[in-house]
Amino acid sequence: MNLRSIKTYKWIVALAAIMSLAGCSSGVTRPDGKNSSSFVPSSEIPIGKVSVTMSSAVRDKLKDNLKFSTSDLGRNIEQSLQLNELFAAKPDGISLEVLVTNIRIRSTFNAVMWGAMAGNDALEGEVTIKDSSGKILDGFTVSSSYALGGFAGGQDSGRMGWLYEAFAKEVTGQFKPEQKTASR
Repeated sequence: MNLRSIKTYKWIVALAAIMSLAGCSSGVTRPDGKNSSSFVPSSEIPIGKVSVTMSSAVRDKLKDNLKFSTSDLGRNIEQSLQLNELFAAKPDGISLEVLVTNIRIRSTFNAVMWGAMAGNDALEGEVTIKDSSGKILDGFTVSSSYALGGFAGGQDSGRMGWLYEAFAKEVTGQFKPEQKTASR
């Protein structure tokens, strides 16, 4: 290989890396433009319960779609919190409630065949943290999207797994000081 071929190869690899990241995103929006959490769970005061529900509009939209699972999203959030020592199952403790307010899931055919040209898979939800009496301690909106496709990136389990994991990371990231500045 000559020097010119190596430079061309490096550009192709760099472009491929950039393109693979361009199809995925996630973020947090806080009311009133705040960028910090009002309540920060810890190992001493952990989240005790995670629940995920869907708005009626989302429920109607997903009547014939079996790909989205509120329990899978809830498990991902619990696992992310647990890995950061912010979760300890206590039914009467602090609760983290997610209301899924918007969702778009491509068909497997469209995701594999058309990839990003078929649009993206997207998940948006309102996260509310309450104490045991029901008092709201914190709240924010989380969104995640995935637009990759093809054989590797278009499979349902991969796409949904990425959405759940990205959503869970954004939730947990709100309680980590180094990630609060990354919120939009």
